[in-house]
Amino acid sequence: MNGAALERIWVDLLPLQAGGVNGGAKPFILELLAQLTARHPDVQFCCSVQRELAACPPNELRAANLRYQAVSRRPWKMRPRSTQLLFCPFGPPSVPSRGLPVVSVFYDLQVLAYPNFFSPAERRQRLRHLRQLQQSAQRIAAISEFSRQEGLRQGLDRQRLRTIPIQIPPPTANTANQPPLHLTSGGYLLYPANLWPHKNHELLFTAFAMACAQGLPPDLKLVCTGDGLHRRESLQQLCQGLQITERVLLPGYVSPNALQALYTHGLAVVFPSLYEGFGMPVIEAMARRIPVCCSNTTALSEVAGDAALPVDPRHPQQIATALVRLATDAALRQQLMNRGLQQAQQFLQPSAMADAYWRLFEEAHRAGPLR
Repeated sequence: MNGAALERIWVDLLPLQAGGVNGGAKPFILELLAQLTARHPDVQFCCSVQRELAACPPNELRAANLRYQAVSRRPWKMRPRSTQLLFCPFGPPSVPSRGLPVVSVFYDLQVLAYPNFFSPAERRQRLRHLRQLQQSAQRIAAISEFSRQEGLRQGLDRQRLRTIPIQIPPPTANTANQPPLHLTSGGYLLYPANLWPHKNHELLFTAFAMACAQGLPPDLKLVCTGDGLHRRESLQQLCQGLQITERVLLPGYVSPNALQALYTHGLAVVFPSLYEGFGMPVIEAMARRIPVCCSNTTALSEVAGDAALPVDPRHPQQIATALVRLATDAALRQQLMNRGLQQAQQFLQPSAMADAYWRLFEEAHRAGPLR
């Protein structure tokens, strides 16, 4: 047990990449670290990153008490001097952790729910990560109660696993008078999600085509932002087969400012994901008074509460009906906007999230390393 004050923290950011490859984990982690460095200015944070990010670190992380260390070809020499704790916000350690108390973040177990979405090598890696969490992390933060229960069912230690829901900063005022991509305000539905299989774009496009034939306004478009360009060609071919090419936009990853403008000027956000450990876009939309339709499964039912129009993500007709309702029922949209804004309030406290992580750091520091 360690009684010394916690003053030097090593942060494993080696999985961090430019753009949107990391999905929702990236903005969550950057906000958390920005809050931690600001709230603990006397604590030194050393972040291990890939070489290209060490040369040009994210704008969100430029605090005086934070420095960057490029990945080394000799990993056993990477540990910063006098490190007291290792924080692994992407999951299990990707740097040598022996002899240090470790705090990790646990996101989900999608690999068990949808193993067909992963190659055999990816499945083995993700299951190995679960075992590494159990073996190395003195404390583990689950991003939702749903994720915590998933972890407990797979054997993670109840005493070490805590729920700390993701919190995002309240949205700033939008300054864009018009949406990007030559869109018209209120003329599109937005799905902000990387083009990963579990995001369910194929079924959404099928449902959108059905909705087009069932009363969806003829000028209403569907905009699907997000990384994953290796899947864009096959999704575009699907749109061609469904005859909705002119109504579906796949712009890829867009900047945070462009995404904010898309949120602000969209008619509604749709989020029919098959599996989520949290679902940040739901809160991002609700906080901006944008009506939301989302899946009623996994963590989305926990995050959205009764403030979204729920759908079964495996049922295209149910989604199609919901899209038509969103587009044609102004009273429903207003009701969802009001409920959504109220629901979002419990997830707009990033300083409270940082404080909960700091308490976890202190617990792990006092308890010492597992091995």
